[in-house]
Amino acid sequence: MKTAAVRHTRPLAFLALAVALGCSVDKFSLPAEGEGIGGVADTTYLLLNATIDLGSTEADPADMFINDDGHLYVAESGTGRISVWNQALLDLNDPSPGEQLGEPGLADFELPGVQAVCVGSEQLLFASAGDSSIWAVHLLPARTEVLAALTRFLVIDGGMADTLSVVEMSDRLSSSSQQEIANWQITALDSIPLGSAELDSMIAPHRFWSGAGSNNVDALAPGRPGEREVLFVNNGQSDSRVQQLNFEPVALLLHGTGFTAYSYLYAAVGTPERVVYPGTGLGFIRNGRSLARDCNNRLYYTMSNLDGDSLVDSLSFRVQRSTYELDANGRDTWNADLNLSPFDDFISHPYLDPVDISYTNTHILVCDRLARHVQVFSLSGDFIRPCGASRVWRDSLVTVNGVTSNLLVKDWDYDLLNEPTCVASFGNSSCRSADLDQEVIFVADQGDGLSNDRILLFSLSQSSSDLPDQ
Repeated sequence: MKTAAVRHTRPLAFLALAVALGCSVDKFSLPAEGEGIGGVADTTYLLLNATIDLGSTEADPADMFINDDGHLYVAESGTGRISVWNQALLDLNDPSPGEQLGEPGLADFELPGVQAVCVGSEQLLFASAGDSSIWAVHLLPARTEVLAALTRFLVIDGGMADTLSVVEMSDRLSSSSQQEIANWQITALDSIPLGSAELDSMIAPHRFWSGAGSNNVDALAPGRPGEREVLFVNNGQSDSRVQQLNFEPVALLLHGTGFTAYSYLYAAVGTPERVVYPGTGLGFIRNGRSLARDCNNRLYYTMSNLDGDSLVDSLSFRVQRSTYELDANGRDTWNADLNLSPFDDFISHPYLDPVDISYTNTHILVCDRLARHVQVFSLSGDFIRPCGASRVWRDSLVTVNGVTSNLLVKDWDYDLLNEPTCVASFGNSSCRSADLDQEVIFVADQGDGLSNDRILLFSLSQSSSDLPDQ
């Protein structure tokens, strides 16, 4: 382990003042990962001026999801609402309390105790409240006028006539260009009347899937790109598992003439398949708390034993990753390939309550509620640094070659978050947007009973006043 003589300290007060007043600070190149005493990089996550005020001390944010458009969906378990914000694309130096969007499909939707939310590429929102049901909200039909709801079609293309179901029609449309579609002759053979109770019930928020009473859907994640599926953590009375629920279109909605604008209504099909099986150790799950799938089809999940049930080697195998691939027989499989250990070669960072997990193209983010910070790992599973902490010097007794000395040693002060409950990311490293030039971490934080629940934003950066001199 490398040691260095400490000449003097440099106070962090200037940095705190700069952030509070919205002043800019000079940026420097990031050091290589692993630099600094104790194997922890000196680079810190700076608290940005931009915040999201959830407007209540009882919002209790339980989950967040940022879609491809930069819209932030927040599951507020205290109010039962899913609030939607556009902060991800606003000025990150703007100290205003965030801009809430009007999402028509969610205007009257309340799900008491909602604790999980995600949005797929089909603009189909899923939510759960920790019971045996998954709820769905079709977002597009509520945003634009629906001109027709069609279920069976006659398509004449180059003299060839085909009668197509909605599923077949969706496959044909997805594989054809707009110019090709314009040459088709399409006749609607069956439709659902506009304004009918049947259509209204399909468009309105509704139970999408319900399991047996022993099922508890505690976390959600979108399925693989191009696949109609949603992934979820199911904690039953006797075991836990990650499952995959498939769905397919049951109606095609026209929003413009000539199929220039259309969307689908979906329904669940079949029985959910197990993706991660119950058990302890690498590749298994027990007491699952959170779930995330990145754009490289890697599945992340966290586990907890705070309910009194013990895990084998409870400090290990609590944050894992599985990667999708085809096996030798061409079957879908998810293979465990990473366990995020809470220890590195120098410092212990034990998990206390890893309640949520997210990712970027370069990092894995684990939100630990009781430890009051987000642990940041490399994609290979090496601990890098915490987010939501200040870098400080502490008086420490250090023994080298039998000689004990009182030295100032760099440490972390977990003073920026009160009770973090979930984490999400946005920016060019999150694989969701190539427009932002920085990686931004969103951390939902419950207030202290006097201040409102909020979402704080952090950016990985380094300034001349960020670190003490060495």
